[in-house]
Amino acid sequence: MNTHVRHCSAGTAAQLASLIATPEINLLVLASASEGICEGLSAAQNLLAPGFQFWAINQPLETISARLASSLLSLGPLDEELRADLFRDLNCLLASFTIYANCLRPFVSLRCVDADYLRANKDSVSACFHRDSTVLTLTKTYLGTGSQWVENHNVKREYFASHWKAPLAVPLSTFLYKPEQIHTLATGAVALLKGEFNCLTADDETKEFLTNFLPPAAKLVVNQGAGLIHRGPPLGLSERRLVLNISSFNAL
Repeated sequence: MNTHVRHCSAGTAAQLASLIATPEINLLVLASASEGICEGLSAAQNLLAPGFQFWAINQPLETISARLASSLLSLGPLDEELRADLFRDLNCLLASFTIYANCLRPFVSLRCVDADYLRANKDSVSACFHRDSTVLTLTKTYLGTGSQWVENHNVKREYFASHWKAPLAVPLSTFLYKPEQIHTLATGAVALLKGEFNCLTADDETKEFLTNFLPPAAKLVVNQGAGLIHRGPPLGLSERRLVLNISSFNAL
């Protein structure tokens, strides 16, 4: 299966949900009107709190929104209009994702990723190529370089059949046919990407995590051998990213 990519500039949430459910599509890139937010965060990036992280696991949207409002106060001494715009955009994406993924209790993270974060989180998915153990993930980079991904035909699938991620020490040629062919999402772009997992063969760590969202006896097999392989981009010592991920384990 090749990686079928669609770029959409318009469409209702329901129309986009129907599109991403198409088996042949595993990456959907959506138009985003948040240039002002990204530019504002870029200008204020030195004010962002190092190590900022927000996580929400299997909570209703009302709870996530209230916690986000509180958490964003610790993001740094930002202009209040910029903070409010960011909060509105996050809430809009959360609401849209419930329609894209048919999910009212998603897994959400908003993280500031820098060199210190990567040193503290060795072989993090923010640096390593991997496949998500989810059905669908929305990702958006508000600050810094966007996420990187590779075409399915460039992936040596036998590697990812037994590994969900490739540690940094593993040469790219071990799991990519053409390591130079890596694509990068634009800053501010909204991407919907499909993961893959098999409840029957998943490693213990993945099985334990899935119990937050699925019954212990679940035998779900999702998008086998076709999850998008992607990573956070390499970062320089002074580079910083602010990255949103919203994920679901509900069948599309």
